[in-house]
Amino acid sequence: RRGADPSWTLIRANECSKAGRHFMDILEPTLGKVIREAIPTLPKRQKAMVSISGMVQGSVACLPVPTASKWLFVGLSWDLSPSASGDDCGLSTALVYLDRQGQSLGTVAPNNAATLGGQHGGKGLLGQGVLVDFGAAPQEAAQIFVVGFLAASSVGGMDLIQKPHCCVLDPLGSELLRYRAVVTHEQRSEQGSERGLIAGRFFRCEESSVGNDSSRWGFQALGTLCSGESWEESLPELQEVFRKPVDAFQHLPPEISSLGTPRVVSL
Repeated sequence: RRGADPSWTLIRANECSKAGRHFMDILEPTLGKVIREAIPTLPKRQKAMVSISGMVQGSVACLPVPTASKWLFVGLSWDLSPSASGDDCGLSTALVYLDRQGQSLGTVAPNNAATLGGQHGGKGLLGQGVLVDFGAAPQEAAQIFVVGFLAASSVGGMDLIQKPHCCVLDPLGSELLRYRAVVTHEQRSEQGSERGLIAGRFFRCEESSVGNDSSRWGFQALGTLCSGESWEESLPELQEVFRKPVDAFQHLPPEISSLGTPRVVSL
């Protein structure tokens, strides 16, 4: 707790939670109760929540268990560059489900709107979204990729799209996380022919170093380009990412990475 001067004091809180395997599981009422007791001036209806907005490529965030949030909204949005023209120059967003062997289980997309526990919201010029019920996802699903592809009729590559960003909202509309994909010149080919963006992936926590909880899903920000014009054409590239662990996309400072190969998960 911050005192009258700039110093801080560590205060022991004798509060226990009867359930929960992650701090997100005990935000309310456990942590919320501790916070309201420490700051009595807070409104009694104040609700503790987590919003992770400063994600960078490779960052990982755990999500609430499906029993706590029946469904989540996954959105992919973007701006158009001045050279873009027409109504079909935006991205077509899809969620691609892969099993534990990296084989496709199907996709939730504008032309396949309701399946695999997901409901696509339809086409949009500057964004598209999907409602996802992770509790209804196939048990064999290990990873779910958030991808976007330029329309086949659009002329040009990903330079038509600016500031693509992905967000996840809970049923109350509270933003749990936000990630803006930064596409560098190094990612583009000499021809600049990339037509797709792998914005991020959801994964079961049992499949990673985050933990061992099959009911909990995590999200990793990616922001890598792919060459296909559809998820079917880009499936080999998705499978290549699938086989990489979460820490393969996390860039450590030289003074840390030179010490060995530690497994680091950043929030």
